[in-house]
Amino acid sequence: MRTNPTHTIPSLSGTFGIPARLAHNPKMPKEPSSPSRSNTETERCNKMIINTLMNKGQLVTSCIVHLADSANIKGVTHNKRCSGLTGLCFESPNDTIHVTVSGNGRTAYNQEHMRKYLYIAFSILINCSVFGQVDSQTDSVSFDKITCRFKETKGWNIFSGELKDSIDTTFLYQTKDFNVSISENPIAFKTFHSVIKNPYFTDDFGDYDNNYVNYPVSYSVIYDNRLLSLFRNGKFVCHRLSNFERDLDFETKLNTRKFKYHWIINDKLGAISGNSIFIWNGTDWISNKTDFPLKSQPKLFEDSDFVVFGDCHGEWGGTVYFFDKNNGETYFTESTCANSVLKKGDSYLVLAHLGHMTGSTEIKEVKDPRKLTQAKQAEINKTKNGQALGYTDSSKAYETILDYWGIQLFSTFSYKDRQLYMVHLNEMTFLAEIVGNDIQIVNPLFDNEIYTHDPVTNKYENYTLMNLDHYGTARDKEISVIIIDGERLIKLDWNENHSR
Repeated sequence: MRTNPTHTIPSLSGTFGIPARLAHNPKMPKEPSSPSRSNTETERCNKMIINTLMNKGQLVTSCIVHLADSANIKGVTHNKRCSGLTGLCFESPNDTIHVTVSGNGRTAYNQEHMRKYLYIAFSILINCSVFGQVDSQTDSVSFDKITCRFKETKGWNIFSGELKDSIDTTFLYQTKDFNVSISENPIAFKTFHSVIKNPYFTDDFGDYDNNYVNYPVSYSVIYDNRLLSLFRNGKFVCHRLSNFERDLDFETKLNTRKFKYHWIINDKLGAISGNSIFIWNGTDWISNKTDFPLKSQPKLFEDSDFVVFGDCHGEWGGTVYFFDKNNGETYFTESTCANSVLKKGDSYLVLAHLGHMTGSTEIKEVKDPRKLTQAKQAEINKTKNGQALGYTDSSKAYETILDYWGIQLFSTFSYKDRQLYMVHLNEMTFLAEIVGNDIQIVNPLFDNEIYTHDPVTNKYENYTLMNLDHYGTARDKEISVIIIDGERLIKLDWNENHSR
């Protein structure tokens, strides 16, 4: 398959424009063309601000000092225009602004005269820059930065090369397969972003490429209102979802063994210790008595009939597997590369994406997994003839209901009877609905580019959990999680701020 909402923005307080971490050049054996970050939003907007402050050859060369008590900017409304877009108007700080002006020999500049240009500069900055504030939260929704970004690219069509002269909220971007617009029904999540630390962090890893040892060895899960993460030393770290503080008592109860990997199995916490899987019964670890197909890879989905998982071989394809709990057989088809599974009625919707070239994404509907090709045990997670095993499925027991190029869908999940997607496009990541061929943006998702290679999304009772990796940061290890808890949308970064 292929009205302008009201925008609000909260007052900004605290540290203004905390710089995001400088990402090391990512290694991309799976998706070598993953987005480059050499031309960042910050660089673009800095140039815009500098150009704005130029006046007849007079260039401000010193910093603006004491920006109103670390940028407590108030009184934001939408009654001005900025480069053809809805912009922002600011109540000016009362602090004296000190500058040095070169070009005509003057060393002082009229404060009131300068404020006029500073208003413009602040407007551009707010519209286009990333506020990488950690431990920040808001319940407003604004699409100004997204619109600004699409304005910069002028609705460029990557297939035809066509440039649109103008864009609006009903047309931000278009290809032959889909259109991108701002939804008339946006979702104002209460967003929260913070950094949580690995308590067993070590600097003893030699080359930076080995920094992955400081990240979870398996994707975190949600159990009993806690985020449970497992680290290289075999110990669990538990964070309460109510306040994100560690639950040391629960950690003590769990850490009576050393574990290698963990999941939720039949709604219970399960983990590998030695060569055996153990299940937490609430007070102790007991041996698992049921068949479970995984040893060292995440689970995509589980219901009473199937455990679903996948493999990914980058541009050589990927496979999604359905392990039948009733007969112990495994069925498969191609999915490059599966990141989310939703069950709609009796059908399974498998969402996949790949970052190779301009990126691609697809959704396959599998009505009866038992009609797919059956896999031999020795074939699972292997390639065949240089390609993913999935390509050998000749059953045609599926229907491709979405197949796009030039875009990546990292996740899908249900939210209040709406099916939402995490979309990566045009160096931005946001949440959207897909209505026909129209991708309607419902939330800007922290106004940051969030890039990931092999994410997984799972539903845990009332929570939706997205596990995000990034190969250039920690290889295939989880570096962040996103949690949807009712109206709360939470991003937790491991060890440092991973916003870009």
